[in-house]
Amino acid sequence: MQHALRAALHSNSTLFSLHHLRKLDLSYNDFNLSQISSRFGNFSNLTHLNLNFSGFTGLVPSQISQLSNLVSLDLSLNTKLTLEPIPFNKLVQNLTKLRELHLREVDMSLVAPSFLMNLSSPLSSLQLMDCGLQGEFPSEVPGLSNLQLLDLSGNTDLTGSFPPFNVSNALSYLDLSKTGISIHLELDPVNSLKSLTELDSLDLSGNSYLKLDSSSFNKLVQNLTKLAELRLRWVNMSLVVPDSFQESVFFLFNSFFRELWAARETPS
Repeated sequence: MQHALRAALHSNSTLFSLHHLRKLDLSYNDFNLSQISSRFGNFSNLTHLNLNFSGFTGLVPSQISQLSNLVSLDLSLNTKLTLEPIPFNKLVQNLTKLRELHLREVDMSLVAPSFLMNLSSPLSSLQLMDCGLQGEFPSEVPGLSNLQLLDLSGNTDLTGSFPPFNVSNALSYLDLSKTGISIHLELDPVNSLKSLTELDSLDLSGNSYLKLDSSSFNKLVQNLTKLAELRLRWVNMSLVVPDSFQESVFFLFNSFFRELWAARETPS
């Protein structure tokens, strides 16, 4: 991936004199391991801030939580960036208009998942993959009532059970791969995911708590009638292909069956 700019971004940059900005996209630049300036908090009119893959380092400043009009925040793929508990708590409490929160590969290892219970806005998209989250995902999160996309993948020490009580019926994308979150499909596959009728993409790969047999898989597929993408690599399953299920899933599963089977036998 080519970066457009390669230079440090200092607090005295003329960028911070543009007080009336509503959207700011600095993604895919290389700011040479600059820290995110606290002056970003002065963009009071900002609705969209995208710093994805921009070479920032250090701590996410608490001043980001002053952007009260923010609808979308993306700090993803700044792998040397750390979000600590107090700034994160301020962020989820103060940004009441926030709909998209994307923090992929931002270090959140000190943030307890229970802080998500303080979400003050109904998110439509939450991406927290590979953030180093540890502990139990809360059973009820108010900000998930309108969620359409949830990605918690790669947080191997994240535990709990899914779905939470108030997860949105509109959820269309769910990735819980490589987490410790349990989905007890073998006990009650219909009730465990029955509310997620809009689910289009589901990834449960590498989930050591998940066990699938032909019966539970068949019930899962029959219930999720809009499912078009299904990933089950390295899942404990004694699987027999069901005789009949939704056409879209049939073609998907038929196309990837050998890959799934091989991955089950020889994980990498």
